[in-house]
Amino acid sequence: MSPGSSRPSGPASSNSAMAPSGLRFSWVLRWAPVLTGEDMPLPHSEHRWSGRKTCHADLEEMCRIGPEIDAEEFERRRRAFAEQPGSRMTLTLHGREFLYTAPTPLRPVIELAKG
Repeated sequence: MSPGSSRPSGPASSNSAMAPSGLRFSWVLRWAPVLTGEDMPLPHSEHRWSGRKTCHADLEEMCRIGPEIDAEEFERRRRAFAEQPGSRMTLTLHGREFLYTAPTPLRPVIELAKG
């Protein structure tokens, strides 16, 4: 660190994304005491946890679609939930449940040049 400064100085403190891995590790070693120091308390925030907490049951409820849903809301939920791996977006109609399956993207066909 520079005298009178809490920030490390030197080549590792500048553009570390371009530095070789040894310099990046050096950067971590230089900053570790500053980042983990117990003498500096964490800053307090005026933000507080509030509002309704969600759980897995809430997610499942958002993935259950009824016949009354309009096109805009359906599209919003489809983008948010249906195309995630392992999602189970369903439509219940006349007592039967239908599972939405996201379309499989087409893979481009690449033709090799003969020669």
